[in-house]
Amino acid sequence: SYTFQKDVLTKHYEILRQTESEPVRIVEPIVWQPDLEIRRVDDSRIDFVSRGMTLRVEAKGAALRVDADASAKYVQPYPALKAIPLVMDVPGDLAGTRTNLSLSYRIVHETH
Repeated sequence: SYTFQKDVLTKHYEILRQTESEPVRIVEPIVWQPDLEIRRVDDSRIDFVSRGMTLRVEAKGAALRVDADASAKYVQPYPALKAIPLVMDVPGDLAGTRTNLSLSYRIVHETH
């Protein structure tokens, strides 16, 4: 489900593992810009800075990472846009485990 607020979009996930399995990853595309700067704040927060704006992405219940080296293996539906994969690594691997997590996008500030 999604929650929309004035300055933040939050995606909510509930993962129920039916069997023991491979690690679960949720991949979100971040549009790449030539001047994009990626700032890893901690395991659950990454800031993307470009053109004087900061997009803060924060996960609750999972670790975040940018998999820029593997971006070629993901299908890009719009060839004119290049996206880098933002990956949420979902913890747990036992059958019957339920994991609740969220991913929030927020524009933090704009400089001129």
